Amino acid sequence: MEAAAGLRVLLVDDNPADVYLMRSALHAWPVPVDLQVLSDGEKALQRLLANSQPRPDLLVLDMNLPRVSGTAVLETIRRYTNLSTLPVVLLSSSRPTDEAAEHRQSLFLLKPYNLDEYAALSNRIYRFWCDCAAQAGISHGCSA
Repeated sequence: MEAAAGLRVLLVDDNPADVYLMRSALHAWPVPVDLQVLSDGEKALQRLLANSQPRPDLLVLDMNLPRVSGTAVLETIRRYTNLSTLPVVLLSSSRPTDEAAEHRQSLFLLKPYNLDEYAALSNRIYRFWCDCAAQAGISHGCSA
């Protein structure tokens, strides 16, 4: 199955319009993307801490989530050895906080408002993933 060979991306966002735009942008990447979408921080933690599921290759996380905030999700997963190096992209419609900026293997981006801006954002996320993958010795189809 093609999805099993794809880059595993976990997108956590409660806004259906943002999910739609991000899904469209991620599927334009030059590598296959196996996308899983969750709508709140509590579900994200349950998914990420479950040993029965493979670790995603990339986490795209809205900072303003219901139940558990994106910042709290990030702080929690960084305490687990198997998740401490997971590349995380934090998305928000407001400026980053100091806590968000100080996490390693993380990128903070402002949410765009239209598909063209999402395409540019998606390109930045892809380059971030490629940089993280190169540091870990993983290619996943990234070119120099």
